[in-house]
Amino acid sequence: MTITIIIEPDENTISKDVIRADLAWRLFLPDNVGDINSTLMDGAMLITQWLWGELSRKSGFLRVEKIKNIIVAAPKLTPSGKGFLLRILSYWDTDIYLSEDTKTNDLLKPHGKNLWVAPLSNLLDKRKKDDIENSLKDMDIDAPVSYYLFPLSGYAHASMRTYILEEGQTYSRFHSHTAREEHYIVLSGKGKARIADKYRDVIEGDIIFKPTGPDISTQLIGGKGGMKILDIEIWNSPSRNDKDVISYPDHKELYFTGPGWFDTISFDSLMDASDSIDNYGRAYIRKSDGSWEPANFPGFSKRK
Repeated sequence: MTITIIIEPDENTISKDVIRADLAWRLFLPDNVGDINSTLMDGAMLITQWLWGELSRKSGFLRVEKIKNIIVAAPKLTPSGKGFLLRILSYWDTDIYLSEDTKTNDLLKPHGKNLWVAPLSNLLDKRKKDDIENSLKDMDIDAPVSYYLFPLSGYAHASMRTYILEEGQTYSRFHSHTAREEHYIVLSGKGKARIADKYRDVIEGDIIFKPTGPDISTQLIGGKGGMKILDIEIWNSPSRNDKDVISYPDHKELYFTGPGWFDTISFDSLMDASDSIDNYGRAYIRKSDGSWEPANFPGFSKRK
């Protein structure tokens, strides 16, 4: 089986079996058609998810019946856009070709060099990165130097990035998640890990674990000479669209994020749930200070 990318195909020759990555780009990244960079992560996720679904219906290394020649229509690609598309397609086949021919019915045989890309990235090699790796550098000049590893990792549950913390610098607030595991590997250097109410020195090779459940907060701080971190978030869904409650103990805030959520409340608004559960079958309205007043609800007796 082969996968052939065709750039800006002739619309009159496109069959219904062609995977229309060109249209997906126009839908999900209309202002950046053919490009991928660190400022376009939401659109890149949507394109990746869509491509994953389309490819899964035609390919797969354990699939008995699969199309011998898959054709992917693409827009004019930037170097990083080309690198992104090759990376995603290379998960689904090891024979990937690109053609400038605009007639899809002429693409029954491979064209040119096999462009398959191995699913790997070196986190320690200081040599020049390729186009897609360079494009995934975070462009926020006020933040630590960091690189996203998505979408190099495909449509995966794990979202990864690397960053360098200079002495005294941190990447994120002291925080915890309810819906995402997060683990940190010290690739080089040294610093401190803030874990709940404790501090621990960390060095090259250490991994700091943060599973969901205990709501334990963490924060990493660079030491003398700096520290390079691999940050691994593991989501319940590869779409990374989980509903998550993020706790920020320093700021005394809870942040509710995910589909239908974009809210923050103060720690001071939290209260023990015993009163609510003990009065589950009674009608009342809870006030912001934790007190309550009786109310009338269908099917419930008024709380007294």
